[in-house]
Amino acid sequence: MSTFDKQKINVLICTIGSNPLPIYVTVKYLLQENRNDLDMLPKPDQLLFVHTQDTKPVFKNLKEKIIGLESGIIGNIDLGNGERNRDDVVGKLTNELHKLEESYDIASINLFYTGGTKPMSVFSFLAVEEFVGEKNIQKIYSDLHPEHAVIAVGKNTFPLSDGKDLRDYICITIKDLFELHKMQISNQGKETMTFDNVDIVQFAKRMINIVREDSYNSWRNSLGRMSREINNKYGLNKKDIESMRTDYEDVYREIKNFFPINWSVVSESNASFKKVIEFLHGKWLEDYMLYAIQQIKSDICLSEVRQGIEAKYELRPCELDIVAMKGYQMYLFSCTTSSEIKIVKGKAFEALHRAEQLGGSHAKVVMVSMLSSKKKGNRGNENYNDNLMKDLASFNAQYEKTVSLIGYEELENFELLTEKLKEIFCL
Repeated sequence: MSTFDKQKINVLICTIGSNPLPIYVTVKYLLQENRNDLDMLPKPDQLLFVHTQDTKPVFKNLKEKIIGLESGIIGNIDLGNGERNRDDVVGKLTNELHKLEESYDIASINLFYTGGTKPMSVFSFLAVEEFVGEKNIQKIYSDLHPEHAVIAVGKNTFPLSDGKDLRDYICITIKDLFELHKMQISNQGKETMTFDNVDIVQFAKRMINIVREDSYNSWRNSLGRMSREINNKYGLNKKDIESMRTDYEDVYREIKNFFPINWSVVSESNASFKKVIEFLHGKWLEDYMLYAIQQIKSDICLSEVRQGIEAKYELRPCELDIVAMKGYQMYLFSCTTSSEIKIVKGKAFEALHRAEQLGGSHAKVVMVSMLSSKKKGNRGNENYNDNLMKDLASFNAQYEKTVSLIGYEELENFELLTEKLKEIFCL
């Protein structure tokens, strides 16, 4: 068959690593037909995924999601354990391209090299160079920039839109994100406040003072005893709940002007008691942050915000305090009412690991705690956010992301908090 009789096709080659998100986002964008950059980034007709034995499950899951996008033909190249073997990678990839050339006239080849190991990317590049040679085929080498949310091709970036980036064009849901990573959602979380009759801003101001002040030690002890009871027992009966009435009355006395939920309501059932105590013991901070994010949601183009998502990964359960989506980018908020740097640091490490698992270098982490920004007076030697940032520096480099910190100063001032959030979301 002569070249003139063959159908022209555009080929997209993607090297696959452990994180499928960049490939899914890029493919979803490239498959759009109403783009103003089609000459420079042609819509692919043939998708080729290069994977190893270890990333074969990632390919299979990615393929299932991409089929739903009405994509072109999907093929794959299994490198087995030979991703570091130059001849193996170059040979398999060029062989696949030659097969395509027998049936089609290849107009362009776009090698998207964000995923996979460096040797895979380098050897795939060499394969494309070797195959194209002097042929009249457009060569494109592309990468999804994790910080600027653009597809980079040399010095050019896409989309070609002033003031916009890829997050303005590609939106995925929290459900999509979890499914991409084969995570099962057991609780999709919530978008509303735990208690409709509580002014969460005023309540949070009161709780912040109580949590931080030494004079409220006995108050915290009473709340702690009730919290331990609900955690230690599968279900509390009426007698168990009644035995904690004194502790609840001690706690309620300090917050009754901001929390109109008295003992008769709290003690109705094990469920109602647990709901109230968990809220008072720390869930209120998640509600407060959820409310603050919702107030600026439209200003910063967030597509989805949810609190308390529960999921399973390889049968291991995990709970995410707050997840916000800006286009395809995930912001993971971890919240604690602690002002002890060791506890906050542990939560930050956990959030970094989870964010890396779900979004790789494209995900952002926000740590919310009662730590002050800087050391004040003689209050502690290490319990402040400037110190925490230094401790996290090596982990930030390991995970290729910086943890944003929100502390006491921002939490006690709602206007300052929303400004800080806008700053974080617009970085």
